[in-house]
Amino acid sequence: MEEVILMQAPKMVKKILKTIDMIIDWGVGPSCRAGMMKKLHGYDLYEILVDFNKIFFRILCVLKDGVLYLLSAFCKKSPNTPDREIDTALKRAKQLNTLLAFH
Repeated sequence: MEEVILMQAPKMVKKILKTIDMIIDWGVGPSCRAGMMKKLHGYDLYEILVDFNKIFFRILCVLKDGVLYLLSAFCKKSPNTPDREIDTALKRAKQLNTLLAFH
């Protein structure tokens, strides 16, 4: 996922990293109220929202024991989150649950 973020234009990368830092500082609840992220309806996933020059960059993540795990990053052109990205994030969340169960 780091590759996907770093492939963006430098100003977009800066905005993505700043948004993630703000979410870490503020927490999930205040970040959702501020419009930086939202809970995906019907899933245990959150979507981080970064818009820059009509480019809509999204990061799907999950909150486990107060830690936000980033699962999938992508650009999108429509208001709907692509099913393939949700499926990817859900698979990675399942793998994460397995890893966390062993720690």
